[in-house]
Amino acid sequence: MDSLENLKIKKPGYYHKVQREDILYIRKDYRKVIVELEDSAVALYCDKNFISNVNFRNFFKVHTGLVVNLDNIIKMSNGYIYFQGGKALKIGVSNFRKLLKEV
Repeated sequence: MDSLENLKIKKPGYYHKVQREDILYIRKDYRKVIVELEDSAVALYCDKNFISNVNFRNFFKVHTGLVVNLDNIIKMSNGYIYFQGGKALKIGVSNFRKLLKEV
């Protein structure tokens, strides 16, 4: 992973270079990591510490399984984060409050 500008996703028979600004959020889902983009999502099987190692600027670690791109948040209300492109994500009350302090 390039530390500041992009994320290179490599799997057998697959390569995708994702620009930092195109990522809405990255979440852990059991053994997979989901990189959520405005128009798609990419699922990866990777190291359990993947999210801990995300160090893009303007990304905020909401909890151990979720990192959000602060630049792509357009609204936060009633426990939901609304992103550019119309996607929304529900998070817990304490994590919502923690994130509100960062935006």
